Amino acid sequence: MDTILTPEEIDSARALNWPQSGSGFTLDPATGALIVSPTLDRKVRKALRREARRMVCHLYLTKAQLDAESLWLKGKRALLHLAERFSRNFFQSVAD
Repeated sequence: MDTILTPEEIDSARALNWPQSGSGFTLDPATGALIVSPTLDRKVRKALRREARRMVCHLYLTKAQLDAESLWLKGKRALLHLAERFSRNFFQSVAD
């Protein structure tokens, strides 16, 4: 037997669920989505924006750090290349 619930039964069952009755959040069991009450909607959006700004700032700092490390490695590679050429030319001139 399948039990079909009407919207009124779901609302009354939700009101009986005491941990959620005073909360601004409810969980939709069919989809698993978290439903935010309109009174808390603005606070949630502000918190998400703040976290997104923090993440963007962190990503820009990480990119700058990676760019600096890449530049340092390119400089180190160029110096090693020059040292190799110098040593090769030096030993060839000594051998001649």
